[in-house]
Amino acid sequence: MSANDYPSRILNAGSSTTSNSYGGADWSNITDALWRYMRRDFSDFDSELERIYPRTSPDMIRRTVPWLYRLCRELATFYVRPPARVFIDPATGEQFPPAVLKRIDSIYRGAGVNSAMRTAHEHLIGMGNAVLMVVPVVTGTMRGIRILQPPPHYQAFSLSNVLSHDERDATEWWVRVPIKKHTALEGSGTNWATAYITPDQAYWVDGPSSVEDSGFFFEDKSNPIGRVPVVVLRNSEPGMGEGVFGPAPEDLLHASRSVCFGYTDVGHVARYQGFGQAVVRGVSENMAADIQVGPEQIIGLPDNEADFSFASPKPDLAGLQNTLDAYMRAIIAGNGMNPDTMLKSSGITALSKIVERADREVERRRQSEAFKRAEQQIYNLIRSWVNALNKAEVLPAAKVEIEFREPYLPADPLHDAQATKMLIDMGLTSAIEEVAKRNGLTHDEARTRVERYRTEQAEVWAVAEQLRADAEAVEMGALNLVADDA
Repeated sequence: MSANDYPSRILNAGSSTTSNSYGGADWSNITDALWRYMRRDFSDFDSELERIYPRTSPDMIRRTVPWLYRLCRELATFYVRPPARVFIDPATGEQFPPAVLKRIDSIYRGAGVNSAMRTAHEHLIGMGNAVLMVVPVVTGTMRGIRILQPPPHYQAFSLSNVLSHDERDATEWWVRVPIKKHTALEGSGTNWATAYITPDQAYWVDGPSSVEDSGFFFEDKSNPIGRVPVVVLRNSEPGMGEGVFGPAPEDLLHASRSVCFGYTDVGHVARYQGFGQAVVRGVSENMAADIQVGPEQIIGLPDNEADFSFASPKPDLAGLQNTLDAYMRAIIAGNGMNPDTMLKSSGITALSKIVERADREVERRRQSEAFKRAEQQIYNLIRSWVNALNKAEVLPAAKVEIEFREPYLPADPLHDAQATKMLIDMGLTSAIEEVAKRNGLTHDEARTRVERYRTEQAEVWAVAEQLRADAEAVEMGALNLVADDA
């Protein structure tokens, strides 16, 4: 495949089939819609509403709900608090000295790694796939690293092994990039350009005249690191021969649209059936032919007997709302989250928080393995670029170990404390693990702190016991004095 074969590969994922897997048009369409809903972009909602309600849609007031936006932020918790990274020297098995760690930390901060990974987690939840593209930034004498995150459906690839699911086997990679118009000649708006990347080249294959056929990384179109600098995260494994992307979560797309349709329906029903309608009988057919409904309108019906009354419909708005809530709860629960947390129920109990944490822990551990792999790949790419830009061994090879810190934002501190105690009593967690999570400590640091707490607590209890014994002694002495006086 040549560099100029990219359009169909990106727009339709390279196939005319309609399957929800990479290579099918449905995959691209589903991912694109999810991408928009994650960003609170409901620009396609009008067309969907017209398709479902071709007659009534012009009179319906659109009610959109950023449900997917909220879900992604509730579930993407790995990087809400910065994780604890440990960089190990493969040769010695020990951490690098402080000078090296300081250098790594500075580069990570400059590249915005934590922010990029947090966004990647949201993309993973919302679209089922996430891509991190590590690229150099060269402006004059300033050289650095940044991480781009183009959505999956803006990309296409070829692999050296057709059965591989590893992005490191990519021999060709295409990515569509929006470029803002910013000149008097171009005007305002957005141009689209496509970059073509191989293990040794990177350049623009189309786009505005200012970028077309120019280098993507460097002016000479080179790629000095010897691989396509992308890291892919996915929720589901691709099928055989489907490449590096897994299926898109079609259920989330249906849920997002159904919630918007449902609330639009509720509003429409309330608008047209939430009032008593005046009806007069015994009028001419001409008057009856022009019927308009509304609280200030009168419906005229031809009839032999004159009559005037109010017709009072009884829309089941509560039933419609309950149906929506039940549907949303099913989707939320299917994504490993307690619906009461998402819907802010007042009936959250310690037991429900235990169930939620237990369910989410399984999903967290599965996803954490993917992010641990991604963290290692991110470091390897950053190291390759930094060393290539400086033409020296600035960063050493390293094994990256990472510990994620779960954010604690309980709706009720008492319920959270009760849930934690019950989990400890059930053997599903430990005091050391909870202290580590809450305070961002390593396991050994948490163990030291817990041991200190327990020692201090034992000392406090010993003092309290001594005070109690002293009080009892004084009380007994006083009773004995009273008895002696008697």
